[in-house]
Amino acid sequence: MSPLALAIVVAPSLISGPDPLEDAALCLGQGKSLPPAMLRMNGKKDDGVAGGGDGGTVVGMLEMWIRGWPAVRGDEGAFCGYP
Repeated sequence: MSPLALAIVVAPSLISGPDPLEDAALCLGQGKSLPPAMLRMNGKKDDGVAGGGDGGTVVGMLEMWIRGWPAVRGDEGAFCGYP
């Protein structure tokens, strides 16, 4: 499983806020945005806000931490398996 796939699976279990749309936006991958119909249906304005850059969303942060796990663990010379 790639770091991104693992981050996408884990992220929703870490978020539980009062606004489900905000929670969904935090679980987006890099460069993704909520569907405009989803925003309109809930009375929100479609401002084109997309998922943040590297590490701008929960998924982005988790992916970054998963990719950097060997360095966190102290195995900086270890091969992580992903570029």
